[in-house]
Amino acid sequence: MSERLLQKAPELLAYPDKAWWPRVQQLVAELEGQWQKALAPWVEALQALAPEEREELYVRTFDFDPATTLEIGWHLFGEDYRRGEFLASCRRLLAEVGVPEQGQLPDHAGLLLAALPALPPPKAEAFFASFLHPGLEKISSALAQRENPYRYLLEALDCAAAALTARAAVMGGSL
Repeated sequence: MSERLLQKAPELLAYPDKAWWPRVQQLVAELEGQWQKALAPWVEALQALAPEEREELYVRTFDFDPATTLEIGWHLFGEDYRRGEFLASCRRLLAEVGVPEQGQLPDHAGLLLAALPALPPPKAEAFFASFLHPGLEKISSALAQRENPYRYLLEALDCAAAALTARAAVMGGSL
């Protein structure tokens, strides 16, 4: 189910230290076939890199490039004061569903994706449509322009979130 992939988003989007790659390989192996297939180009690209090259790719992708930062509020509001309001809302949302911030800003894509399955369906649908999907689209688009393999991960996570919220809508609001 898409819930498992979303719940693992913080781990998948974490900095790739030495222990990260074996955990990610195990996590992907435990996913349903459709998600394994969607993540295959990302896994294959990262498998071909040495550990220090994975670290460099991550930093270059998410830390040094504002167009691909994982902070959803940045993509939606930039430096506008509304980003502060969004950060406060995200912090409340994460606390409400018990997703720890793990040293990240509360608008980090991985954290928000992990929170989505725990939200009541109408709230999950609205949050995804209004905030998460537009932010993920901007990141994915920038990654695709750069031919960056992380685009496959972001696209899979966006699809999983869309599937979750669409299923909730079809089932009359229950996940």
